[in-house]
Amino acid sequence: MKKPVRGSSLQLFLTGLITLLVLLTAFSLGYFYDRAMQRQLISAQHQLFNYASNQVAANIRENGARAEVITDLIAHSGLASAHSDVQRAIFIPQLVATLQANPALQAVYMGYDNGDFFLVRRLDAAAKQALSDAPPLSIWVVQYAHQQPNGQTLQRFEFLSSTLENVGQWHTDVHYDPRQRPRYQAANHANAPIQTPPYTFATTRQPGVTYARKGKSNGGIAGADVLLITASRY
Repeated sequence: MKKPVRGSSLQLFLTGLITLLVLLTAFSLGYFYDRAMQRQLISAQHQLFNYASNQVAANIRENGARAEVITDLIAHSGLASAHSDVQRAIFIPQLVATLQANPALQAVYMGYDNGDFFLVRRLDAAAKQALSDAPPLSIWVVQYAHQQPNGQTLQRFEFLSSTLENVGQWHTDVHYDPRQRPRYQAANHANAPIQTPPYTFATTRQPGVTYARKGKSNGGIAGADVLLITASRY
């Protein structure tokens, strides 16, 4: 009767040992498989991040290159030598078309050496929040600024619809002189388009960069504001 008991005990021991080895093997395989999958996942995440970063950087560079071309065209256009609001308003359709074709552009403008300022801006959500008095139908806003002998600035804002009809306007005497802006001064001393470091736009409080270029015959400075969050998408 003892031999069968010993045989049964040995069989149980071997069965248990084999089961333990199988479990250890399965655990080890599962552990190393999990580690391998984690490494692959991390590698894939790094590759995706690098691709996205490179794509964003490429988009920003492309939008920056377009902004440089646009400022150069504005600086050498008739707008640089326009002396009245009537003459400057002629260029509104062209500037609006430029903004429509370049979603990353927030605004395009011309600052003159006598302190006058002419700007066309898209009225996105941030701009409408900043310009809370903008009429509901307005899509664009045109800003005119003129320096006065007493040191004040007369500004007029015209709000335009999608068909460029005037749907409202308001006036202010808040002081603004483009010649005092660092970007104006930097571009005025450069022979090529300049790019500012990223900064927060005063009107919309959004981060962006400005490209600026001296106008023909020193007629002022042409500029284009590029919104970084939009530039990274297109």
